[in-house]
Amino acid sequence: MPALSYDPLRELGPASRQRIYTELREQMPVYKSSVLAAWVLTRYADVSAILRHQDALAFELASFLQSLSQRAKLDLSSLIEFCSSISLLTRPPRHEAVRRMFKQGRAEKRQMRSLAPWF
Repeated sequence: MPALSYDPLRELGPASRQRIYTELREQMPVYKSSVLAAWVLTRYADVSAILRHQDALAFELASFLQSLSQRAKLDLSSLIEFCSSISLLTRPPRHEAVRRMFKQGRAEKRQMRSLAPWF
């Protein structure tokens, strides 16, 4: 698959949106974008199939935000930290660590509720 050095979404506006999406679906239904630092799928059937295949899904929002932060010279450190703390937005092994932390927090909250009448 070719890597695109331009951002085809850059020129998205009401007039050009449909033309760009149609062109991408027909000519490059799957491509690696150097701008987004990710693979891009443009057809619904492909996106649907990937979302149903958990081994293929690798969502690295924090990496994308770090790249965006560097390219745009923006301080996104708080947003990156927040996204890294959400299990949906992380990959193993961090995903499991975040899930364990949430599970422990929920268990402690249930335990506190059971003790509530005694306070």
